[in-house]
Amino acid sequence: YLRGFLAALLLQHQQIPAVFSLCLVFFETGCIGLIERKKKNNKGINELLSSFLLSSASIPLIDYCITTPFRDTQSNLIATKPIAEIFQFTSLFPPSHLNGSIFIALALWLGIFLILTKTSFGKIFKLCGTAPEFSCYMGYSVKKNDMLGLILSSGFHGLCGYFAIRGTYHVCFTNFYGEIGWNGLSVALLANGNPLILLIANFVLSY
Repeated sequence: YLRGFLAALLLQHQQIPAVFSLCLVFFETGCIGLIERKKKNNKGINELLSSFLLSSASIPLIDYCITTPFRDTQSNLIATKPIAEIFQFTSLFPPSHLNGSIFIALALWLGIFLILTKTSFGKIFKLCGTAPEFSCYMGYSVKKNDMLGLILSSGFHGLCGYFAIRGTYHVCFTNFYGEIGWNGLSVALLANGNPLILLIANFVLSY
């Protein structure tokens, strides 16, 4: 929600490069993941709980920003002004909302799939997640890999909101995120850590 709102504000200005807004959203979201991990290290707070509480606290603030200072008074929607047309992904098969962001998602999936399955880094990364005690005995840094995983997953989560604005809605309206988070959780549980099943589960749930 926050990343979609940030994207909607940045992409209203044609002078701001799309790559800059993309990197900023990913970086900002990754920092949130880093904060959550620090809380776990320092206070022993579970990151699932702390991130949920932080999200719940931020939703009313974003609602306020959309409904009051950043609302498009020319629109009947309770939403921000539309992003610049140059940044909008057009529909591939109208009236479907399917757009070019699917190719970016598939490219990200393929890159991550190859890293996790074909590189020594990916294998160590997975081992630290599935067998942390064994990884410690092997001399791998579980904390470092755990932190990296949370930062990256937070960043990709933020990109979901970013591309929802660029590809589907073109404005940020209140509660546009709907059930996106729960859908993502459902897909992750179905995949159970298998990237190939993750892709299939995505298409099945989308259908």
